[in-house]
Amino acid sequence: LENYTLPTQTGKSVEQMSMSVNGETVLITDQEDHIHLYNYNLSATLQTNWSMITMGGGGDEISISKNGDWRATISYSGDLVLHHTATGSAASPVITTGLNYQLARAYVNWDGTAIIVTDGSYNSNAGRVQNCDKINASAWSCSTIVEGPAANDRVGYNGAAISDDANVVAIGFGQSWVTSNPGYVQVYEKNSTNQWNKRGQNITSM
Repeated sequence: LENYTLPTQTGKSVEQMSMSVNGETVLITDQEDHIHLYNYNLSATLQTNWSMITMGGGGDEISISKNGDWRATISYSGDLVLHHTATGSAASPVITTGLNYQLARAYVNWDGTAIIVTDGSYNSNAGRVQNCDKINASAWSCSTIVEGPAANDRVGYNGAAISDDANVVAIGFGQSWVTSNPGYVQVYEKNSTNQWNKRGQNITSM
């Protein structure tokens, strides 16, 4: 394996990163929450094989689809918006609003047709995980998968994952801030009527 180093901007630290499954598209936010898109060009020289497009500011959390075509951003105002990575233009209206950008996370499936949204501030910080499916070019449908069982549990804040086809989701339940119960993971599967059902027992061996 050869080591390739992404170019950096002087005086700015990396805060968030998200990468496509083929490793050729990387999204990075810096300490000032500027969003940078890097594309890898294998035919270029080692010094110039990563090309950067500065996408501007506007968000604290980012996630890129696994095929590299779409990115989700949670803005300071608490809006979740999907953008096309190549152009930077919004591919849809605001998907959902009212998120706490400091405690919310977004996870995009393979082709940007589904997004898992976690919001650790929901309902006295109990937390909530939603699934948002793209209906058409101008509409999304969001439904709740699970809510935190108690205040300050912040369900999903410590992590979630979505399968490529968006039918299976893994959700992290962090250590309770109130009871100090250990963390665990639950897996949910969407059935033919778009209802989410828990798959198996809690995964607790951590």
